This record gives sequence, structure tokens and C-alpha cells, in this order.
Amino acid sequence: MQTTSAKNADDGQSWARSSALAAQRRLASRVARTFTPEM
Repeated sequence: MQTTSAKNADDGQSWARSSALAAQRRLASRVARTFTPEM
């Protein structure tokens, strides 16, 4: 039971990290698009 909760905590941590990276990447692409308008 304890190992399962620990694994769930690890999964949640990795998910939060990946979602944060995805949001950062999305924001970076939006900023890049704003600063370099497509011709």
C-alpha cells in the first residue's frame, strides 16, 4: 500500500514536470511568433 502511494507520488511529480515543460514550450513558441512575425 505504501509503495503504491509512493509510486503515485512519483507519477504525479513527473506529470507535473512534463506539463510545466509543455506549458513553457508553448509560451516560448508564442513569444517567438510575436517577436518574429511570419512574412
